[in-house]
Amino acid sequence: DHVSRKSHLADKLQEFSKRLLKNYHSQTFPSILLSNIRSLKPKLDEVTALLQTIKPDFMAICESWLTDATCNEEVHVTNYDLFRNDRKSEKRGGGVCVYTSSQIRSTELQADSNSPSFLECLWNFLPQNNVIVLSIYVPPGLTTDQTRETIAYIERSADFFLAKYTDSKLIIAGDLYSLPTCDL
Repeated sequence: DHVSRKSHLADKLQEFSKRLLKNYHSQTFPSILLSNIRSLKPKLDEVTALLQTIKPDFMAICESWLTDATCNEEVHVTNYDLFRNDRKSEKRGGGVCVYTSSQIRSTELQADSNSPSFLECLWNFLPQNNVIVLSIYVPPGLTTDQTRETIAYIERSADFFLAKYTDSKLIIAGDLYSLPTCDL
């Protein structure tokens, strides 16, 4: 029964992936860098050097470990705009943040529904590229119901944004520990 539920979830992800991949061949994509940093503040010098050297349009960071007590100025990088979604619980870890080049416009999007409380994610729209980026941290050890809730949230929100920003494409960047991603 557990195997059939996992298979069903994998089938749903594969179906969803096929819908997203339609017509991607003609799209101009931004340069994107993804990192599971496991605490941004002590590694800010390395992240800054990386951003200043590689100069990606967009950097998604999972496990930023930032909290409400951290000011944006403490993790500022010159020529980059910062977006954050810190872990809300007292538990250490988690969190997602995004650096976007100040050379491109990026807008943080608000999903039509709240994300599940165990997820940290950010939705950004890059109008120059007509691309929506979901930066997401899915913690390990999700139950089958939480996995189902996560997939439903991603699918519902992606459908909402793709309808709102017609002809846009979706990029999912992050740690997807517990999701059956073999078919993505």
